[in-house]
Amino acid sequence: MIVGKVIHGDGRGKSQGYATANLELGRERTLLEAGCYAAWAEFHGHKHPAALIVGAQAAKVEVYLLDYVGPDFYGEEITVDPIKKVSEVMHVNSFPHLKAKMDQDIAWIKSILSVP
Repeated sequence: MIVGKVIHGDGRGKSQGYATANLELGRERTLLEAGCYAAWAEFHGHKHPAALIVGAQAAKVEVYLLDYVGPDFYGEEITVDPIKKVSEVMHVNSFPHLKAKMDQDIAWIKSILSVP
């Protein structure tokens, strides 16, 4: 389980249709390897299918809630339960390549979590 407070990021995911919640882990780091994971995330008492992205240094963690529609939730605490790694962190040369990779990862995550 990963627990973190949502902080402001650089907004790149939002510009591509994948607004992620950047998590502040404090002094802790996750023990997960860098990559994208199928996960379940919980906040405000609701459980959401999610993509969990762990950065190369394991100190940067982002969560994309697949079914969330609503206002930003900066400052809120999210609990994330990683289920299965779906891809490695890759350097991409352009936003279209990033979006294509995210589209592919999200399709795989939906399949793993059995969500439409």
